[in-house]
Amino acid sequence: MTLIDALKNTENTLKCVGIDDYRFDSECLLIKAAAKTRRDVLCHGDDLLPEKDAELLTELTKRRALGEPLQYILGEWDFCEFTFNVGKGVLIPRPETEMLAENADLFLKNRKRAVVYDLCSGSGCIGITVKNRNPFADVYLVEKYPEALSYLRKNAERYDFPSENIIECDVLSGCPDLPKADLIISNPPYIRSEEISSLQREVGFEPKTALDGGKDGLLFYRAICDKWLKNCNKGGELLFECGDSQGESIREIFDGKVSSEILYDFNNIDRVVKIIV
Repeated sequence: MTLIDALKNTENTLKCVGIDDYRFDSECLLIKAAAKTRRDVLCHGDDLLPEKDAELLTELTKRRALGEPLQYILGEWDFCEFTFNVGKGVLIPRPETEMLAENADLFLKNRKRAVVYDLCSGSGCIGITVKNRNPFADVYLVEKYPEALSYLRKNAERYDFPSENIIECDVLSGCPDLPKADLIISNPPYIRSEEISSLQREVGFEPKTALDGGKDGLLFYRAICDKWLKNCNKGGELLFECGDSQGESIREIFDGKVSSEILYDFNNIDRVVKIIV
């Protein structure tokens, strides 16, 4: 079987089970199975695919056809200009979350030092990106779950992030003994509990603990307001990702204590809430 034939067979399989991006996914699976580049596939499509690689491609295709996220199958995914290890037990980095990193950069611009917390850090993609872009910042990654921590530590090693700044802690339990923060960033679980079962098939493979924000989706925002806000320096900021239409509710949680602003994405959907201390 040639590379092109293998690609077409994979596309047909994924298309038949309703994978929207079946062409892109098929190309990614072939590249992983055959240890090729996209250029190899496109320019040398008549090359034969070794039997061992064909067997691996069949296995990977079955996993994707059953709904397993492409990111888990590949074992890594891009966030901003970096690539992070991901897999079962950790939330997949998403493009919309890059707004958090971008707004963190705006806050940190022209500062000579700053302490940053990344709460519910997961893979560490946000905090590690912020640290790489702002080397002077003292960034702490806060995560509770062992599965997520294993990927976080792999990514920290990948980008020479200091291991002593990885904090194993339940955000809902309160702030441990850390230096006071100038910036707190978080992409916490914010899906309403009753909506979890109705999410798309791929999301069902991701850890519920990284998605479930309680009955109204606001559990973690309340906890951060009650237990972490007091550890943010005057003149500091908190930046949260949120779901569509949650912005005003989050602002109300912090109402009377600080000023706040909702930042919208390109689809004019609530995406980031900025709290100014």
